[in-house]
Amino acid sequence: KNSKHLQAVKVVNELLEIRHDDEYLLQQLALHTYKSADPDELTALINGSNIINKLDPDNSNNPETTGIAGAIFKRIFAISQNHDDIDKAIRYYQRGFVLKKDYYNGENLATCYRIKSGALSLEDDKVFFARLARETSKEVMLRIKEVLDSDNFMERKDKRWVYATAANMHNYLGNSFEFKR
Repeated sequence: KNSKHLQAVKVVNELLEIRHDDEYLLQQLALHTYKSADPDELTALINGSNIINKLDPDNSNNPETTGIAGAIFKRIFAISQNHDDIDKAIRYYQRGFVLKKDYYNGENLATCYRIKSGALSLEDDKVFFARLARETSKEVMLRIKEVLDSDNFMERKDKRWVYATAANMHNYLGNSFEFKR
């Protein structure tokens, strides 16, 4: 909560001494390692990648694992501008979105498609990835609407993230009235 990622890394490592292969703990270690930016952002991202790879995100059926892997490679791409990195992020977010159909993986998948579109030079490729971003954004909005219309929405702990994702999707889709609302 307070972004004390280096402290979290220490605590999670201590817990891993007791529960060596705990999937949740490895996810948390990867997350806090990459977010720590220690000793620098790229090294922390690579270290986080090495940790999450222990959970085999290419074949994982855990959307948290694929989501963390996607986040790491999306951030590595921002530094490297290596298309292999954004392609990995897309692959991981796609897997997570197929598995869970959740707004987190969906929004990030749409964002990665937009990033990929903007990084390409061939117009046909740009249009293709822009279209994927738009279609994914529409699908995310359908999921968001289901969440907003659910009977238990007001009890959810992630309400602000649901609203933030809805705003982002409306913005991406050019729905300025809904975005502002």
